Amino acid sequence: DTVPVGGDWPRQLALSPDSSLLFAANQRSSTVTAFRIGSDGSLTPAGDPLPAPVAVCVLPLP
Repeated sequence: DTVPVGGDWPRQLALSPDSSLLFAANQRSSTVTAFRIGSDGSLTPAGDPLPAPVAVCVLPLP
């Protein structure tokens, strides 16, 4: 399945330490989008994309 990221040019993806969230860094729109990961692997938005200057890399902290 394809899931829209709500931003432009998703450059990197990263999982949260507990694997419950997936983050997408959207380089051209300077945003980061978070998704909840369902038990079946489905993705649902976890809110609106967050502003992030120069969003090219995502590194969730524990």
